[in-house]
Amino acid sequence: MNVNRRTALLLVIVLVVIVGVYAITQWQRTRETGNLLGALRSTDHSEATKAMTALRDRGGSIQEQLIANMSGADDQLRWRSAVLLGSIHSTAARDALEAGLKDPYDDVRMNSALGLGKLGEGRAAEELSVIAVNADESPAVRTAAVRALALLRSGPHLPELAQLAADRPPVYPEGEEPEEVPVDETVLLRQAAVIGVGVLGTVASDDVASRVGDGGSASAAAAMQVLADSASAALEPNAEVRAVACTSVADLARAATDDDVTTSGIRCLISALDDQADVVRIAAAHALGLIRAPSEMQDQVASALERCAGDSQYWVREAVADNES
Repeated sequence: MNVNRRTALLLVIVLVVIVGVYAITQWQRTRETGNLLGALRSTDHSEATKAMTALRDRGGSIQEQLIANMSGADDQLRWRSAVLLGSIHSTAARDALEAGLKDPYDDVRMNSALGLGKLGEGRAAEELSVIAVNADESPAVRTAAVRALALLRSGPHLPELAQLAADRPPVYPEGEEPEEVPVDETVLLRQAAVIGVGVLGTVASDDVASRVGDGGSASAAAAMQVLADSASAALEPNAEVRAVACTSVADLARAATDDDVTTSGIRCLISALDDQADVVRIAAAHALGLIRAPSEMQDQVASALERCAGDSQYWVREAVADNES
């Protein structure tokens, strides 16, 4: 009986210790969370960034404070709170981010758009598409809206992304450039758009596809035509956009179930191998290696890659070598 009492006493002591340790740990975590939330207000961006990183996994325990922050007067605090709300899967967080799309500060609108995309908030797609095509909105916010639409795989908005991909500065013939070429402020927007076109091309309906230029009756075919135009040096003046288009061509060609779409993508990439910009040829060579060519095009692809094996750019040659390994 004495042993049983001693054992029971020991169990009680152990339980008290466990509860005490747990309580202390929770108190310390709560205190630390409070300090981290305070650091979000710091004018030292590195300190605030560290706090944001530490707070990402605290979800529901900080949601109420983050939502309250979104109504405050501190621009920096609002956008940092929007970033963190983008990792909290709750109705309240989504509502706060939707309200953030109308915030007067660009960074808040930008991070609210991205957050809605990460959370898969499909009901915001229509408002995001309006932001994406709004020429009066800042390019950074429009780009975030486009990226969100791609994350949402919002097929009905393929026409809007196709429009953005095609809204490019003119390409001037060599020697005919004007003395002052306007700064191209939509490079990142077009890059995001061509990535989005590649994604939405596999999920949009044929009815949606029929509204995308003259590019065929099926969504993948319509999207591929948009990407081919964006990969063309005759139409798209920026080499980085053309390179991204090559990558998207490969992604769409691999996902497409129509051999005609795959064939169109391969033809586009073979043409891009003759681009004057190294970055485009590198992207095209890598992209070709990702696509399984139909039997009738395998010789054509092999010939094009063999020609690239002698390219003056080292990384083009390396891309070909990677394809062969």
